[in-house]
Amino acid sequence: MQTPTMNNNVGYIYILKSLKDDKNYIGSSNNLDRRIREHQSGLVKSTRSRRPILLIAYRVVDDLTHAPLLEKEYKRSHDKLRRHLERGLFNIIDPEKL
Repeated sequence: MQTPTMNNNVGYIYILKSLKDDKNYIGSSNNLDRRIREHQSGLVKSTRSRRPILLIAYRVVDDLTHAPLLEKEYKRSHDKLRRHLERGLFNIIDPEKL
């Protein structure tokens, strides 16, 4: 998986695709590589039964404390998430899966 080099001062919002049920999951973390590994190995309760999962997009947020707030906004407003994807605020890894 190609993800950015981790930086202690930034946060990440990511979108996963379940290959089992074809649904998306939105999350945030301060360490994207570690968090994706946790999802893939079944350590995250919310995605454990939905594996295998695939990272399809992520966004780097300059302020670590802002990432969980944005995650909640995106979960509440899928229109906002769609607009931010269209505006190029996310690094899209697999556009076919969006």
